[in-house]
Amino acid sequence: MNTLFSIEELIVVSVDVTALEWINNALWYGLEQYPNIRIYDPPTHSSYTFSKASEILYPTIRDIFHLPQKQAVLITAHSGLYVYNMTLDEMVRYSEAEGLSSLFTTRMDYCPDTEEVWIGTLDGGLNIFDPNYVPQVIMEFSKAISLVTIPIACAVVLILYKKKKK
Repeated sequence: MNTLFSIEELIVVSVDVTALEWINNALWYGLEQYPNIRIYDPPTHSSYTFSKASEILYPTIRDIFHLPQKQAVLITAHSGLYVYNMTLDEMVRYSEAEGLSSLFTTRMDYCPDTEEVWIGTLDGGLNIFDPNYVPQVIMEFSKAISLVTIPIACAVVLILYKKKKK
């Protein structure tokens, strides 16, 4: 596709697009309301609802992030962190009970050096998601994570400290 096209060609109704991520040559986009995750297929110029979208408890999607090496899609919403395992076609929700500092997750970013995903929240600071964490009891990939919470003040000091050492 060489030209820009209007959002109406991508989405039939007027909605707020909150997240975008290219995954396997398709554009996944998050929305404010149900169906909260749609997938746009460029060759057919059609969109369809993500098969696990109904498992997201509160519809507001904040971010979508693909970890191709893990065949996983991470989704932040106003109901926690969701990890979709593309290989097993299953999705697991992580909330405060699993160590997330707040259900109101917002943005994510991947740190290739540590292979961790940093997750921001509206009222709970930063969280670190480690998809490589393997607990004592072997579990399926989508359930084998570690969530670490860092207060906002510590995160700023940590970032500034690392910059000063270089």
